[in-house]
Amino acid sequence: MTENGTIDQGPNSAREPVSSGLALILSAFPGAGHMYLGLMTRGMSLAITFVLLIVVGGLMHVDGPLPLIVVVFAAFDALNAAKRINAGESVDDTSLYEGYIETPGASRTIGPLFLGLALIVLGAVFLLDNLGIDLHLDLLWPVVPMAVGVWLVLSYFRGPRAEREN
Repeated sequence: MTENGTIDQGPNSAREPVSSGLALILSAFPGAGHMYLGLMTRGMSLAITFVLLIVVGGLMHVDGPLPLIVVVFAAFDALNAAKRINAGESVDDTSLYEGYIETPGASRTIGPLFLGLALIVLGAVFLLDNLGIDLHLDLLWPVVPMAVGVWLVLSYFRGPRAEREN
């Protein structure tokens, strides 16, 4: 692994070929296929996302396709990474959340801010539930992924400030 978080599979690499099929099968539990490939950061972010979606969905009594979407994404991503490793290409070992949302004009991502706000809101929801205040989240939960989607689309079109000024 290089210092920038990639697995370098250059022509002089002595790494054994990896099994694409095994990476795909292990991805039945998101993250396991990536860990088999040596992509520990990406694997852990997939595993944590999968478990959190199941736990939060269970606590809020909401059944939805989000955990299944993570399983399918993990399988295809692990298969693609295995093929790239076997082809001798370098593969980035980055978190799911790294670098997707950049604050305009800044060199940092707002992932920690988003995660912090999400945890505050989630904690407030559970606190209100413990106090017996019913928020009917089973009816409103689709608003959350829609809002995140709108935010991601808007941040994509805004782009970094340097690109807008050119």
